[in-house]
Amino acid sequence: MRYGEDTASDGDAGWLVSWFHFTEPWPSWEVHPHGHEVVVCVDGEADVIQEIDGAQSGLRIAKGEWFYNPPGAWHTMDVAEGGSCTCLFITAGRGTENRAR
Repeated sequence: MRYGEDTASDGDAGWLVSWFHFTEPWPSWEVHPHGHEVVVCVDGEADVIQEIDGAQSGLRIAKGEWFYNPPGAWHTMDVAEGGSCTCLFITAGRGTENRAR
């Protein structure tokens, strides 16, 4: 959440690249209003939930698959109980916002 504060001076040229392993559903939604995000699943499986223009849709990704969040798409992720997932996130992070699920 501090990413925005720490990199504000990067402007649109700033990218956040992160590797995240999770074993529980995300507790919040996230949106990147100023850029695209690509997520690559490197291990496990997860259900991606996107909200675009108020409509929610979902898809399951597994190791070796990827998905795309367009600018302004709220998104969150779930893993099955007892499961886990590791993903690589490449995000235009400027202006990232979060909201509770």
